[in-house]
Amino acid sequence: MEIRDNIESLFNLWPIFTFDVSLAIPHMDGYLAAVTAQVRQQWPTGQVITFGHLGDGNLHVVVAPGADAPHNHRRAEDIVYGALAPYSGVISAEHGIGLEKKDFLSCSRTPAEIAMMQAIKRSLDPAGILNPGKIFDFSPAARHHSANPTYQALPAPARLNGNPLRVAN
Repeated sequence: MEIRDNIESLFNLWPIFTFDVSLAIPHMDGYLAAVTAQVRQQWPTGQVITFGHLGDGNLHVVVAPGADAPHNHRRAEDIVYGALAPYSGVISAEHGIGLEKKDFLSCSRTPAEIAMMQAIKRSLDPAGILNPGKIFDFSPAARHHSANPTYQALPAPARLNGNPLRVAN
């Protein structure tokens, strides 16, 4: 059976936890072996199912622990995301970071990269109104440039009669 054509069949393994990760194709076998070994160590009857866009480095990893318990989802996250670091993988291939993955951003981004991402977010959204808390938790004071001495406001777009000016190519 092709899982790709019958995703619903995975629900027979309930509970399942799904992940969307990315890593270089040559590292996929090693990564999946590490994840599978850790899943089997944690849950002896657990299964790891993988499908997705393997050719471009995107993996959909499904962990079926074989048992339902409150801590299972977090433990599966720790296994799947934690195993990425040795392979320079990333915690999101195509579905973004958002609320679910923000605690794991440091598994695939350095502190310098995260600081740069935060600086970009602050400069593009100084009031903190665009998807607040989805990736970064900024305090209300940090949302305002007066609390951040390194804040540089972006210039307002040029307008003519109230309409943005566009440059023709």
